[in-house]
Amino acid sequence: MTKFQPLQLRRAKAPSSRLALIVAVTFGVSCAAPQPESNAQQAQSDSPASRLVIAPATVTLAVGDSVQLLAFEVFGRSDSVPATDVEWRSANNGIATISPGGVTRAVGEGLAGISAIVGERVTVARVIVAKAGVTQRTSQAISPRVPDEGAPARPDPAARAAAPVERPPDPAVISRSEVAGRNPEMPNEPPGYTRITDRHFVSKAANRKDTGPEGSDGWTGGEFRYRNFSIVEDPTAPTGDGRVGQMLYRPNHRAGTGPAMVRRQLPPNLQEVYLSIWAMLSPNWIGNQASINKIFFFGVAGGNNQFIFTAYGSGRNRLQARMSVQGVLDPRSFLRPNLGIPAYVERGQWQRWEFVLKCNSGLNVPDGTADLWLNGVHITSVNNINWTQTKHPTRPCNMNMMNWNPTYGGGGASPGVEQWLRFDRVYISGR
Repeated sequence: MTKFQPLQLRRAKAPSSRLALIVAVTFGVSCAAPQPESNAQQAQSDSPASRLVIAPATVTLAVGDSVQLLAFEVFGRSDSVPATDVEWRSANNGIATISPGGVTRAVGEGLAGISAIVGERVTVARVIVAKAGVTQRTSQAISPRVPDEGAPARPDPAARAAAPVERPPDPAVISRSEVAGRNPEMPNEPPGYTRITDRHFVSKAANRKDTGPEGSDGWTGGEFRYRNFSIVEDPTAPTGDGRVGQMLYRPNHRAGTGPAMVRRQLPPNLQEVYLSIWAMLSPNWIGNQASINKIFFFGVAGGNNQFIFTAYGSGRNRLQARMSVQGVLDPRSFLRPNLGIPAYVERGQWQRWEFVLKCNSGLNVPDGTADLWLNGVHITSVNNINWTQTKHPTRPCNMNMMNWNPTYGGGGASPGVEQWLRFDRVYISGR
């Protein structure tokens, strides 16, 4: 393994006037001179109750363009002040560089994590660089606490009636009234959800009881004993800490199995869940002969594998991002992208997958939902799922387990090459 070389850190003071979080994205950026910080602001910035965030959290640039990134201390839902003594770092200077003042410039195509470091805390923005001429876009907007009057209201999920799977294309625009009350680090997390786990894969659990926040953050499943699951160094990791979780598939890996099984139990009676996962398949990934490359499972109603996220494709063919269900009364196998936007799991590229899953309102009632965002873009939305288990039709739905058991197909041949799947920062919340 190549030894990880620390990337250069650059220090800058962010503007210190009290601001709400406002995304300012431009191609030519001029920065105002810093102003002295008040004692009240300094005391608030040092408060352990604050969260460090970057605005914008995700941005797409064309090669040669630039954008101003700002780091903020956030208190509660939206009260904020600019962070001070910020160190900026790019995870890949060949894709995006960062100046001491927080201006990032697109250098080459790909994805790079831009880290803001304040003391012991680190937060990361994602910069996607496309070919020259591609329009710049952010995946979210961060607004003042008071939304615009007349802004479109967010539909009530509980009011959605059962409907055909196909739905009109999502405009992928988040109004300012929708953003109010959201977690700016998790673009599509519904308001009111409670954090359950936020694993950065800093280290592997040393034994079955090692589930502390500095280790596996409550994850279990015997990960300490699996030699094909490890923590590896990756300087391109989007969260910027250079370490990620890796599942290794050896050339003779037996189809129908996974390299290891790493789990996170969830609180009881969880009816709704949000998942945010950074993931990457190795550049040489050979898809299973049956086109089934299962990335992770999610348990419903006491099980551990009723919901599946799959990279669908064989050999060197493109891999489509698909959700699927098994062992439940819903008749479908796959929940394909249905919002008119192509969706692929790209080899050798970090991608962010976000999911919102909701239980059906009663036994055998087909009104459960599943939504998927790929790199901040809404690609799949299904609102008529029956999550009732086939083997336990009287057991009520509850989202009970994240099961990272990336099974290589249901049969067929071994991959024939050594390949891997990496995760960086798995965040789960719900209610």
